[in-house]
Amino acid sequence: MAVTIDDIARETGYHRTTVSQVLNANPHCFASAGARSRISETAVRLGYRPNFFARGLVKKESRLIGIVGAFLGSETEGGLARDLFAELLPLDYLALFGETMGSGDLYKTMTEQVIGKSVDGLIVAMHVVGVEYLQSLDRSLPTVFISRGPIEGWPAVYAARRECTERATRRLIALGHRRIAYVANSIPGNREKVAGYCDAMSAADLPAEEFLFEIPGGPGAILDFVIRERAAFSGITAVLTSDDLQAVEVMHGLAAIGRRVPEDCSIVGFGDMTVARSVKPGLTTLRLPLPEVAHHAVRLLMERMRGNEVESVVLVPETIERETVAPPRTP
Repeated sequence: MAVTIDDIARETGYHRTTVSQVLNANPHCFASAGARSRISETAVRLGYRPNFFARGLVKKESRLIGIVGAFLGSETEGGLARDLFAELLPLDYLALFGETMGSGDLYKTMTEQVIGKSVDGLIVAMHVVGVEYLQSLDRSLPTVFISRGPIEGWPAVYAARRECTERATRRLIALGHRRIAYVANSIPGNREKVAGYCDAMSAADLPAEEFLFEIPGGPGAILDFVIRERAAFSGITAVLTSDDLQAVEVMHGLAAIGRRVPEDCSIVGFGDMTVARSVKPGLTTLRLPLPEVAHHAVRLLMERMRGNEVESVVLVPETIERETVAPPRTP
């Protein structure tokens, strides 16, 4: 049978209210140091475990934070989930994940599921946030988004994808590259990065449309595309991709058509995934600051839970220089 506060009160001789205040670290408890020590030691000796459900009813809090997003099957999103968990643990909050499996239709369902568990706050990691979803949310529940951009009326944490991609493209141009391609599995899904690429190309009066490649499909699709479009890629001297896995496929495709990286073609990835550090040559890439994203998301949520107004946070991915970028060869 579980040990209760009443059992500890009988064992120590202190009133149950005093015992409760000590075990719950109530800042308004005036028990002496000796009383605190005896109560704590007795709780350990008897094997007392807090009843978090009962505590939640009294304090009107569950110590649960709902986190909704597509975390399974993605190194980047899985890393974000890990970092969020790590941020909440020292604060004595438990993360309750609602996995959407990459399905936009499941966001509303998973959000309703975690809210139904009486969470104290909600973090939503969602690339494209629709009006219908926002309208379904209860504004009385503190909520923070991790998104691809600002969300009107809601606090969000997001990376400046457009700015960092423009910066990376400008650097390639400064090195002397003129035929620079951008490769993505989805242009709408990477519209901020694509916009940054187009901004830089337009500012330098360089063509972008003819070097913008949307290649949907699973693993191997980009590799096959590069080989199939040998003529186009034989003249391109630099490629940016919307993630590191795509960059590696481009590298393999270029090798298959006899082009060397970076001697014949430079490549810049996005994300700084494990593969970027293990592939040879090492992949130059734009690093997503996932630990910082998680830290600020939790920080904003804690402030909202205290009733404070907060401002969205914009983080700028940094360029990680490795071995896949060089000036173009002189003819």
